Amino acid sequence: MNFNSFYSLLYKIKITKLSKILRINPDFFFDLVIFHFSKLFKANVDDNLIIFGAANGEAFVGNPKYLYQFLKENAIYKLIWFSKSKGLIKELRKKGINCVYAYSLESIKLLRKARAVFVSHGWGDILPIKFPPRTVVVQTWHGGFIKIKGKNQYVTEFINSKWTTLTRLNIRYYQFFNFIINI
Repeated sequence: MNFNSFYSLLYKIKITKLSKILRINPDFFFDLVIFHFSKLFKANVDDNLIIFGAANGEAFVGNPKYLYQFLKENAIYKLIWFSKSKGLIKELRKKGINCVYAYSLESIKLLRKARAVFVSHGWGDILPIKFPPRTVVVQTWHGGFIKIKGKNQYVTEFINSKWTTLTRLNIRYYQFFNFIINI
């Protein structure tokens, strides 16, 4: 069973109704399963593996794109772009960009091995997994906390909800990122 079919199954069992009763985002259950499932994979960090993601996995844009291009030309690292769009992956592979489909077991294995992860919009750019202590997650926003303020309902109902605490899902911004770069 792949992640897309699991996601479909959650919706078939009326997870949206349950999420409305509990007052949480329906994606919360999917994120919760991924987070705890990721702990089953070894966390052997590869010092040369760097992962990038942007725009909730839907585009090759922003500061992670430019960091990817700079490192590809000027350093010797294993660089991987994460995407949740199979169409984008096909397009990027034609351009010679190393990509991985985010909703795959390979993606969880790679995230557990990554030495550094660069994102533009948050944990939605990749997957909310349990990172090893040696992995550094860097947020590359260009606007800082102002962007979170605009999503106040989302932040209060989902990210800062009691359910993230009860289920130990580390998706709060101060729990997920090690560094924030404002460019």
